[in-house]
Amino acid sequence: MDRPTAALPQLTTGELLALLRPQLADLIDTVEQHGVELGMICEALLGLIERHQAEAARHESSAEAAHAFREQLLADHQTMLAFGSPLNILRQFYDRLRQRLEHIDQVVQKLPAAPLAGKEVFAQAVALFPLDEERAISAHACGIEDKESSEPSVELFE
Repeated sequence: MDRPTAALPQLTTGELLALLRPQLADLIDTVEQHGVELGMICEALLGLIERHQAEAARHESSAEAAHAFREQLLADHQTMLAFGSPLNILRQFYDRLRQRLEHIDQVVQKLPAAPLAGKEVFAQAVALFPLDEERAISAHACGIEDKESSEPSVELFE
């Protein structure tokens, strides 16, 4: 990523905005996707815990071992339910972050942007947005093919 380059001409404000728009749109999409995933995980986890807690409370047995097991199960579920508030706070954080990003995006969309083209603009974009996913977005915005960002990414969960 650290490549020696000659001094590049400065991007205009319009070019900077044109580069920022697709980066911001991708960030919003990513936050929304993770927020939905987090919400689904939280709902499933809390629903499972609450259902097991109700089942454990209904389970009646006179055997001492079953009673001890039921008590331990109830205690474990109470501990897990205590995580409900932090999970809800985390879900609210994601939702608020998504709202803020969408608001910023709405404001940025109203600002004038200049067309992007060429390797010089892309080189400056890479200096501003060096991460692989950012490079790919910048390459697309500049209308060029970037060999480094066009390589297939390795999935973590194959």
